[in-house]
Amino acid sequence: MNLNKSKLQEMCQARGWTFPKYSSNQQGPPHRPRFSASVLVHGFTFNTKTMLTSKKEAECCAAGLALDYFDENPQPPQPKRTKCFSFPAQPSHIAPPSSPGLPYLTYKEKEIWVSLCFLRLIFLILFLKKG
Repeated sequence: MNLNKSKLQEMCQARGWTFPKYSSNQQGPPHRPRFSASVLVHGFTFNTKTMLTSKKEAECCAAGLALDYFDENPQPPQPKRTKCFSFPAQPSHIAPPSSPGLPYLTYKEKEIWVSLCFLRLIFLILFLKKG
């Protein structure tokens, strides 16, 4: 039995970090699915490089990658908290509250979705207040 997920959770708790967040992706036919997974730890994302036969195996593999990284880098640099653009065409377990086809911003740490229309409205309000 692979204990990477437990070890990773214990390491995060010992260092005072938030617990790891896992996400997985299933591909292939229902009778023979294949899985990939990623884990978000302390602002760093670790992705499996291959497709595996079970979700649990994929998550354990991602946790193993994270453990290997943090074993080699006991005091990793603080991750930059930057905004990144994403598009609704990409898979996500949280549906963004925006119209289809419009890009939206995602803040990786808290997974808050903000549509560009909303940002334009805020910009317009701020612009009108200054004028």
